[in-house]
Amino acid sequence: MPISKMNGCLRLFTPPLTIKTGRDVVGPITARAFNAAGLPCEHMDLWPDVPARLMAHKGGKLVSLAYKYFVAPFYLVQRLRQVRPHDVVWINSVSWFNKLADTRFERALKARGAKYVLHLQDDWFSVRNYDEAARLRLPLADAVVVVTKALEDRTRQHAPACPVVMLEEPIDVERLKPPLSSAPADGLPRIAWTGNIANLKELPGAHAILAEVYARQKFVLRIVSGSTKPVIQLPIPWEWFPYSETDEASLLGHACAGLAPLMDTVYARCKDMYKIKTYLAAGVPVIASPVGHNVDVVRHGVTGYLASSKEEWTAALMGLLAQPELARAMSRQARADAEQRFSHSVLIPQWAAVLRRLFPDLVTG
Repeated sequence: MPISKMNGCLRLFTPPLTIKTGRDVVGPITARAFNAAGLPCEHMDLWPDVPARLMAHKGGKLVSLAYKYFVAPFYLVQRLRQVRPHDVVWINSVSWFNKLADTRFERALKARGAKYVLHLQDDWFSVRNYDEAARLRLPLADAVVVVTKALEDRTRQHAPACPVVMLEEPIDVERLKPPLSSAPADGLPRIAWTGNIANLKELPGAHAILAEVYARQKFVLRIVSGSTKPVIQLPIPWEWFPYSETDEASLLGHACAGLAPLMDTVYARCKDMYKIKTYLAAGVPVIASPVGHNVDVVRHGVTGYLASSKEEWTAALMGLLAQPELARAMSRQARADAEQRFSHSVLIPQWAAVLRRLFPDLVTG
């Protein structure tokens, strides 16, 4: 329906998709889902892809300063010109947004009569001087969206007067559809690890656990991570594949288990653990630490296991390796959970209902 001057459109402004390595937490797929839910929505990168590549891969001090004080602000002015009164502007991935020199963009949005939604993800904790950034930016928002209860509690400490809403993040279930064939050529089962391989240390005694399980049931650890093969010493056979958005489903979908250890820290309790939803969508049973949001995402004994001790990790791995039928049943349930609980088609209508309640000026189709 036509948008009148008295009604607003939801505008999703995000850093370039290059930075997000294929994640569509708030991006084109989300925008299409909002439109399908009857909430007119447009998605646009905050700045073009090329400057983002320079910043991410060829960054030096001069490049960083130019990006921070000239390139990004220039493009933000262009985005600002597209905003109308009564629009709701949703800004995602604050750790990158916070590299800007000040808060002029947010204040300019408010001056134009637009509303401003700040979407906090766990990467915000990588911002230097977190408390100062929170004190400066959070009070400017008309609403703050968070991904976990722990992050919600921490946000309320910095912005007690601002509405804080916890919204479950979706996963692209279509892209991560499990492969039809699941038998590796060598006949050995795979256990998957995706993410930063340095985080394998979050599983205390990882080498001992993997070695003990391997001695009882042969397998190969499949690492899907980054673009360069890691230099690591493991007591078991392992293989490495670079991360690929196109191949992610087939690389993970051959595994009978996906590892997601997590230390119990303030940061960990605030994490969404997107990798767990990735495993589920690819039809991979998860073995995860019972920390933070993990306990809400993994259904223990149904889509995987929550394991704390060395004995629990060993038993969970052995159970999935030694009982292929159990692994296949959990695989089917993992995929069903991703479709029924974490897909865009399920979650974005819930997001739209929250936004309509918070911002009545939004057009509804």
